[in-house]
Amino acid sequence: MGVIKSKQVTATLDTRIKVDRTARVTPSASQLAGLIQEARAAERFSKHLADPSPVTKLSPKLSAILLDTMANSQGNHDALRMVSVGLEPLPLEPSARLQGDAIDMALKVFGLSGDAPAAHLELVKGKES
Repeated sequence: MGVIKSKQVTATLDTRIKVDRTARVTPSASQLAGLIQEARAAERFSKHLADPSPVTKLSPKLSAILLDTMANSQGNHDALRMVSVGLEPLPLEPSARLQGDAIDMALKVFGLSGDAPAAHLELVKGKES
């Protein structure tokens, strides 16, 4: 398991993939297919395993099912944690980014850093913020 950091086309039919933060997980991929609870997902994963190419793209749903299956094994927790550290957070919506910038600026005006703990937090009921 690992995180794809870059993908470059090197020739008409060749692509170079750079993988970062790799870790071994158990069981092996072929054994993992037998542990997947959802029959259709197990069948789709088995088809991907039969593909002779060294790298295959999985759907987000199948990827989530595989991660859940791997997470059920206590022995994989360290590997999953190490790989997840390399993932980048999802980009914020423009309004959320602006709101975060406004809060940081307001904190700086009062001499506080952005990671200062809140002494009191009051939200409007039924609103996100």
